[in-house]
Amino acid sequence: MMKSTSRGTPPSRKAEAPSVIPDEYLTPRWSDDDLHRLLALSTLGVLVFGGAWLTWRIVWLLWPAGLCALGLQVSATMIAARAAVNSNDRRRASRAPRAPAPAEGILATLAKLVPPASEPGSSADEGEADVEAPVVLTLPITGNAPHDTALHRAFFRRVVDAEFVEYAPGTVWPDLSDLQGSLATRLRLFQRHPAAAPQLSREVSESERTPQSPWHHLAAIEAIDYRRGDTLARFAHRAFAPLAFLELHARLDLDSGERESLETELGRLYTVGYGRILTPPSVLSAVEPLRQRMGGSEAIGLADDARLAMRSTSNMREAEQLRGEFLARARALRDEVAWPTEVMSMVECLVDYWLVQRAAAADIEWAEELARLEGTSIGEALAKRDAGGSFHFADTLRLVFGQSGVLTEPTMAQPAMAHPAPAQAAQGQTAPAQPAVPTTAATVA
Repeated sequence: MMKSTSRGTPPSRKAEAPSVIPDEYLTPRWSDDDLHRLLALSTLGVLVFGGAWLTWRIVWLLWPAGLCALGLQVSATMIAARAAVNSNDRRRASRAPRAPAPAEGILATLAKLVPPASEPGSSADEGEADVEAPVVLTLPITGNAPHDTALHRAFFRRVVDAEFVEYAPGTVWPDLSDLQGSLATRLRLFQRHPAAAPQLSREVSESERTPQSPWHHLAAIEAIDYRRGDTLARFAHRAFAPLAFLELHARLDLDSGERESLETELGRLYTVGYGRILTPPSVLSAVEPLRQRMGGSEAIGLADDARLAMRSTSNMREAEQLRGEFLARARALRDEVAWPTEVMSMVECLVDYWLVQRAAAADIEWAEELARLEGTSIGEALAKRDAGGSFHFADTLRLVFGQSGVLTEPTMAQPAMAHPAPAQAAQGQTAPAQPAVPTTAATVA
């Protein structure tokens, strides 16, 4: 009976796997040289006897020609089989892990832990065995990569330029209202969307104005239906919601009833459809290459979690704190999976963009409360705020765009205190006079 302290290793209870190659095949009777020699002689015999039969038409020449053909077939088949087996062995050997080291007894293992005896005359410290630090292989990480300020500014410059570009008369926008859901869903739908850029109305053919196309609103017969479809389609290309309500308020071709109806539909689409977070084509086209980068799926998931958390905050101070937390999570994930610099910078851009979107939602909430108190429209309330000061989203955009996303609590608190509460604005109490600057309404009108 074998004891647990025995130097021998107990036999394994697991049945040994059968060999992939049979034993008789490991010691072949015919070598590769013999098979190649047989193949050459068989080929020569088929050519000689076959040519002789074709020349003299003697029947008995078919027998040696047939035997040579049989030898040719057998030798060629064996050579091909050996080549296939060798290639499979090489492939399996490259994929298989290294064989474990032979097991040692417990006494041999304990003997390795005992330090060797010190030589006479040497001190105790010198006699101790030095413990070598284990070698740890780590992936090359980009934890020390600096913040890509140029990409951050280019991202927001792209969004701002697309928001304030001047279009020629007669320009129409495709309807992108179906780009809803999570960030990954919006990116996937945007990639498959047939049209995303505005075009001149005359360049859109009649066949493209079907109910299933993004130009379906151009097929409206009534002018009121056309204005409604054009307003909703234009809203899908907006990056800042207050500008859409200000533009609707400044239009002169709408009466009060139609303007109120369009504002209600915009508010419903903004709140229910987009979840108070706008992702225009300028943002989606900038983020779409992230899907093909290493770690892009994790980055998109983290950015989408930041979007959901930030839109659920109750105030801007809480949104700013969430922004810092998600940026810290992004840096930790970058160090863990070795994100490239472009991926990390795009995540920072998205988190800062969600903060700007939360500031725009705060402006809309302020205007909705003032409109409820005064019995006016949201656009009119935003116009009053525009005349008396600036918007939350404009202050936040200026900070993240000009300072590479660096925000502090005092700077966020200062713009919030500069705007009067809706109750004070309804009573006529406004902020102190500021230098005359062009209003946002005049810009979008």
